[in-house]
Amino acid sequence: MKKHKNFLFLITLVVILATFPSRGEGNASQTNNDGPALLVKPDSSLVPADSKISFFCRADGNPIPSVTWKKNGEPISDSRFSTKTLTNGLSTLRIEPVILEDSNSTISCTADNGVGSPIKAEATLTVVQEEKLALGFPAIDAHPVLKSVEQGRTAYITCKVSGDPRPRVLWLRDLMPIDIRSNSRYSVSTLGNPGALMIQQAREEDQGKYECVARNEHGVVHSKAAHIYVKVRRVPPYFTTKFQKLYKVGIGSNFNLSCVAVGYPMPRVFWKRQSDDSYLTDPQTAPIGKNVLSLTNVENSENYTCIAVSKLGNIEVSTTIEAKELLPAPSGFKIIQAGDCSVQLKWDPVSSLNPEDSVQGYVIKYRQKYAERGGTFKELRVSSSQTTAVIEGLEPYQQYEFILHGVSTLGKGHPSLPIEAQTAETLPSNPPADVKARPLNSHSILVQWSPPEVPNGRITGYKVFYTNKESIDESKKEGWMNKEVKADEQMATLSSLVPDKTYFIQVQAKNAKGYGPFSKTVTVITKQGVPGQPSKLVAKPVDARRIMLSWEKPLHSFNIVGYTIRFNVSSVETKELRLTSDIQKHTVDGLKPDTFYSFRVAAHSDRGQGAFGEEVLAKALQADAIIFPGISILNSNSSKSVTVELSGENVSNSSSFFFFESRIAPEKKSEEEIYEDENFEEFEGSGDFQKNEEWRKTEVQETETKIEDLIPNTVYELRLKSITNETGDSIFFKTSEDVPSAPRDLEVVQVNASTVKLSWEKPENENGELVGYYVFKEKLKNGEPVEDHVQHELIIADPNKLFAIVSGLDPNTEYAFRVCAFNLHGDGERTPPKKLMTGGVPPSPPKPLSVTMLTEDSPLKAKVDWMAPEVTHNQPINSYIVYYRPVDKINGEEFEKVEVPGTQTYAELTKLFMGREYEIKISAGNDDGWSSNATERLITPIGVPFGEPLNVRYDVSEGQLTMQWDPPSPDKRNGNISYYRAILTPLDGKSKRIDRNVTSSRSTTYKVSAKHGYTFKVAAATMKGEGPFSPVLNVSPFDSGQFDFYNFT
Repeated sequence: MKKHKNFLFLITLVVILATFPSRGEGNASQTNNDGPALLVKPDSSLVPADSKISFFCRADGNPIPSVTWKKNGEPISDSRFSTKTLTNGLSTLRIEPVILEDSNSTISCTADNGVGSPIKAEATLTVVQEEKLALGFPAIDAHPVLKSVEQGRTAYITCKVSGDPRPRVLWLRDLMPIDIRSNSRYSVSTLGNPGALMIQQAREEDQGKYECVARNEHGVVHSKAAHIYVKVRRVPPYFTTKFQKLYKVGIGSNFNLSCVAVGYPMPRVFWKRQSDDSYLTDPQTAPIGKNVLSLTNVENSENYTCIAVSKLGNIEVSTTIEAKELLPAPSGFKIIQAGDCSVQLKWDPVSSLNPEDSVQGYVIKYRQKYAERGGTFKELRVSSSQTTAVIEGLEPYQQYEFILHGVSTLGKGHPSLPIEAQTAETLPSNPPADVKARPLNSHSILVQWSPPEVPNGRITGYKVFYTNKESIDESKKEGWMNKEVKADEQMATLSSLVPDKTYFIQVQAKNAKGYGPFSKTVTVITKQGVPGQPSKLVAKPVDARRIMLSWEKPLHSFNIVGYTIRFNVSSVETKELRLTSDIQKHTVDGLKPDTFYSFRVAAHSDRGQGAFGEEVLAKALQADAIIFPGISILNSNSSKSVTVELSGENVSNSSSFFFFESRIAPEKKSEEEIYEDENFEEFEGSGDFQKNEEWRKTEVQETETKIEDLIPNTVYELRLKSITNETGDSIFFKTSEDVPSAPRDLEVVQVNASTVKLSWEKPENENGELVGYYVFKEKLKNGEPVEDHVQHELIIADPNKLFAIVSGLDPNTEYAFRVCAFNLHGDGERTPPKKLMTGGVPPSPPKPLSVTMLTEDSPLKAKVDWMAPEVTHNQPINSYIVYYRPVDKINGEEFEKVEVPGTQTYAELTKLFMGREYEIKISAGNDDGWSSNATERLITPIGVPFGEPLNVRYDVSEGQLTMQWDPPSPDKRNGNISYYRAILTPLDGKSKRIDRNVTSSRSTTYKVSAKHGYTFKVAAATMKGEGPFSPVLNVSPFDSGQFDFYNFT
């Protein structure tokens, strides 16, 4: 269980990496020096022999501590061990391969920054043979493989792991752990292919050697390492549109010519006029990818050049716009004859002013002059040999306008003057509309109607036919009574009727050509207080056993208390339903599937029931079947909405039975798109990275329905759903592109008093191919902008560059920063403003005055004096810090530190060694930070060495004795060694001792006899004198062995 907890701590390493910023990254005004601390400690690990293992350690402090790794308390010199340390204090120890002899080793990391005491953490390494691994030990079933991915695309790196319990996975790049949680572009799969790494929108910094580490309570195992390469796409600009060398344009005409160029990065495109060598668009702000040359009222010929420029080069293409006279307006244009549905026209032939631009034909434009929707022109083209034409398919009794153009290679010529004609009348095409009737009393009926929809002339009157005899032939109207009505009345009262009789009524309209068709029959009962006939009955099948009815109220329906529905499948089997409320909609159920029914509706009041309305037929659906209307996309109102309508069967009243459901279409990627030349099986389970979209409901409107709140540049799935939860077939549509949404997660970090770093993530909705970003800044005072506009600070033309450095800011000033992305459709939404108060400027460095020794003998003391900084920016000096250490750093000495108050301009230096040169750094600090260092040097006085030479040894060869030694330890030399005094004394009591000074080396040679023994000692000397001798060494020249040491005490 303990190992499992350690593993969880390892997995959360990436969280700790983000939680503790490194020095210089976080608080720029930090002034305190801190002793070392270990934020991440190595974990004890069990691994199989001949594998590899990584230990991690992260140190923090001020200054950042150095990290030292040891094995069993000893420095590591084995070539199997390697270390890597980052500037933020994170360090890795890699052992590769691990051998059985490494088992039960103690691995330690020590952090030391010269402030306070070093701090150490330890872990145990256990190594076992592979066949002795526990059941459930983690295993790598699929290792990462070499891969290359294009910049901006998605990289999938395989690592399939298994074990019991299921192992957790940590990914390494170049031996260092990857911070998965702080980088949204990285994610690790947990299903299908557990352990696989996905890197979205790959960047160059993602390139490196990747490996995964799997760990559970049984141990840890590393995968093989694989290199991932990120290819940066660079495509020089090129044109995608082909230009003609010459375009002929009529004088006075308008002309547009698009120039489109692509590349990576996308080029800016602009036009240049060659006559005066002037740019029509500023090249610095020209559109990206496409520029349209728009010429209005062309008068003269001109040469134009389109230029496309990116940082990979520039290209250009030229063309000529030749202005030529258009064909003259046709003459003699007139109306020959106008019928009810056609008009015959005639004109004189047109002659071209330019022989090379001959007449190729004529275009007749015509429209209804007073149409309700503006009367869009239609066109009829005829050959150049014709001078007459007949326009057919016109509507009777309408005013039409006609215009004639000649056509040449330049296009349409000048238009003729418009002429007008009115088509002749014909019989009305439709009967009077919306005929309604109700009894006024038991002897009279009131009839009302509207004019025909297509009268085909001026309506001059109406005729109302009525009878109470059901057996009369309606088509012949023999035996029907009638009443003529003036054209402007549209209402008639039928009097002297028989009480309590059912009357049948039809209405006919008349124009100059005669009467039109009869209206549908309206039925009324001559009984006072009884309602009239309901109208516009609609029957719509819901399913196999239900049909829904809807209708409109009778004329003057204030006294209606309910309705009666009569329906049947034959003349024999008839049923009635009585509704006791004034409603205009009801669903009839209990019907037979796939069967026709006829329906009629009558209204009733307290006085009785009125006449039934016209009969309507409808068929119940087949069992378990619903007929869904078709869905048509009418138009895309914007990039965020679309208008649709229903067509086909079941359109009427479909709002009562259906509603729309829409969602973003599920992502369907091909093997090539997802895996980029990798085998499909290797990436099985990659669907873990995709998400399912929820269906959104939209009510069906009677005519057109607008689907809103869509995402631009996105494929959507749209379908109908019934109130009984059946769904129709889906259609797919794509919303148009738009400007991007605002970039996400804008952060502003102060670099120094005049510089900040902005970073952000790409917009959630790019709505097209991103081109780059704009960075804006505002200077604020008391939280309000100082200027009346936002300053456009930077343009970033790389859509994958997600940071910017803004410099030249004023210290102690509040700013607001915004960022927006832009694509080929324009600038996107800006981020909310991110405010930041710049810090003040630290003082200038102090000015050193002198460094003096306070003592000449050990223990040494020195005093350093300085002047206060010349520039303090009106801020008091809080304190001074003095750092000092030997220049040679023979023992790896770290800086000693002395801090004094800001009112004191000197400091005493202790812990000095004699005869050493010291570097001294002095820094002044205020509330805005620390100044740069002022530097000074100190050479301490020389003294007599405190220590003896070390490691005295000898060698005998061919009758010569060579004595060698090492200097005293650095902290005991007290200056440069001037010479060594070496004394060799024979042990025979007769020979003289040899006392000599050695100045040029740390060895001396004697001629000796193999029959005698000797003693040797040596002392080091500086300019101040000699230090102590080394312990006496007994020398035996006759001993064949070398480096035998005999010390006398």
